[in-house]
Amino acid sequence: MAAWWAVLGLLAACMASAAKESVLNVCMDAKHHKTKPGPEGALHGQVPSWRRERILNMLLCKEDCELWWEACKDAVTCKENWHKGWNWTSAGSGGDPSMPWGSELCNMQ
Repeated sequence: MAAWWAVLGLLAACMASAAKESVLNVCMDAKHHKTKPGPEGALHGQVPSWRRERILNMLLCKEDCELWWEACKDAVTCKENWHKGWNWTSAGSGGDPSMPWGSELCNMQ
């Protein structure tokens, strides 16, 4: 009888594991969504007008964002347009930009 419960428990664990994995590998089901995971199609570059307003080459790693937050949490930049004007000439080997040209730090405290 104990073996039966062990087999049943193992089967339940396998089913739960398979269900968890399949939930993580699901595409949204709507008119303009892909039917299965994969590379972007040819239409990816033909996005509406907002495609020119995206931020390119910005810090995306969690660690970089946390370091940036710690360095700047008590101040904000007086910069009107965050899409233009970054100082890339002083970027290190990691390619991180420094403060935008002509920007000042505004202390919020």
